[in-house]
Amino acid sequence: DVFLHHEWINGLVEGQVFSRGVYPEGMHCFVYCLHVLSGIKIYSILSFLQCIHVAVFLLSAYLLLREIFYWRYSAVFTLILFLTLDFSFTYGMSRLQATMPMEFGLHAQFLCALYLMRYLKYEKRFVWRGKNTKFCWNENLLLFMMSLSVSLITHFYVTIMAFILCAYVAIFKIRIILKRNNLIQ
Repeated sequence: DVFLHHEWINGLVEGQVFSRGVYPEGMHCFVYCLHVLSGIKIYSILSFLQCIHVAVFLLSAYLLLREIFYWRYSAVFTLILFLTLDFSFTYGMSRLQATMPMEFGLHAQFLCALYLMRYLKYEKRFVWRGKNTKFCWNENLLLFMMSLSVSLITHFYVTIMAFILCAYVAIFKIRIILKRNNLIQ
């Protein structure tokens, strides 16, 4: 699978977009831009991105778990359990360290759930000329949409997982979502 994606990136270098069919090209375009702008070989970029994937994945998982749990060390203990326990039904860290589109965008699923949770949790009203206005600007909603966009351009499976995580967040905040003021503008 890694060789196939390497071939697609080489196709971008040769000027062929979607050389083997339509596919989310987020990771491929990112690696291609790094190659063109810096002159680093594609294989070296793919090898170097593996450690960055793991770091960003663990950081985004920590941020989501930190938002969920009340005790601040629960997120750390959860990540330690994830890193140390070997589940027979998953690839574990070996799959996570591969530079492929799904692994490239796995952090987006946690960020989607995190920023949706923050958006629903911290409702902001802005006062302009003495009146309460509707949501003119909300950075959590913007970051949620950006995370969703990242999941869409990297891989379909990441978007599916982000949808499932966001559905769980929405279930617990259904009263806020279905408030009359939020539905009728």
